[in-house]
Amino acid sequence: MSHPTPTTSPDLIPTTSPHPTTTTSPGPAAATAPNTPDQPSSWAPAAPTIALLTALGVLMVGQMYTVLALLHPMATSLGTAPEQVTWTATAFGFAYAAGFLLAGPLSDHYGSRAVITTGLVAATAATLAVSAAPDLPTAIALRGLQGLTAATFAPSALSYVVHHIAPQRRGTALTCITSGMFAAAVLLQIGAQAVAAGLGWRAVFWLSAALMALSLIPVRRVLRPTLRHGTGGGLSQAFAAMPRLLAGRAWSPSTCRPWS
Repeated sequence: MSHPTPTTSPDLIPTTSPHPTTTTSPGPAAATAPNTPDQPSSWAPAAPTIALLTALGVLMVGQMYTVLALLHPMATSLGTAPEQVTWTATAFGFAYAAGFLLAGPLSDHYGSRAVITTGLVAATAATLAVSAAPDLPTAIALRGLQGLTAATFAPSALSYVVHHIAPQRRGTALTCITSGMFAAAVLLQIGAQAVAAGLGWRAVFWLSAALMALSLIPVRRVLRPTLRHGTGGGLSQAFAAMPRLLAGRAWSPSTCRPWS
C-alpha cells in the first residue's frame, strides 16, 4: 500500500531575505533639543564671543590698575601726595570685591547679557565722573563707584560662557577670558602711562569711558539673551544667604587652622 507524498505549494514556502530589513525609530538626536539655560537650542558662535569677552576683560578689570601709573600726575593735579592717591586703588578694590557678590545673583536672575550691558552703561558714567574729580576725596569715592560697576562684568561673562558656549569650546573660552583679565594688570598700566604722558591723566578715563560705550554695540550684536533661571528663591533669598555663606566659609575647619 503506497502512501501519497505530501506536496507544498511554492506560495506557502517561507522565504527570508539575505539582508533583513530593520526599522529604527528616531532617537533623541533627531528630536529638537529643549531650549533651557543649561542647554540652549543652539550654541553661540565661539570665536566672536571669546574675542569680545576677552577684550572686555582687559578693559574692565584693567581699570583697577590704571591709577598705579597715574599716581604722580594725579597727585600734582589734585594737590596731594602720591601716597594718598593710592587710596583710589584701594577704594576700587574693595568696591570691586563687593560687586562680585552682587553680580552673581543679578546675572542668574536677569541674564548675563543684561547685566553686562547695564554694567557697561554704569561703568561708562562712573569712569567719566572720575575724570572730572576736583579733589582727592571725590576721586576716592568715584573710584569706589567705578569698581562697583566694573565688577558686574567678570561673573556675568563667565556665566555666559557656561550657558552659551559649546562644552568642547568652553575650556578655551574660559582660558582666554581669564588670561585677558590677568594681562590687564600689565597692559592697562602701560596704556595709561602712554596716554597720560601725551594727554594728561584725565584722558585715560575719557578714553576708557569711550571704549566702554562703544563696546555696547558688539555686546548687543554678539551676545545672546540668557533665559532666566528658575531658582525659585529670588534675589532677596540669594542676598540673604550671603552672610551665612561667608560666615560658614570663614569658620569652616578647612579655613581655620592653628598657627604652627
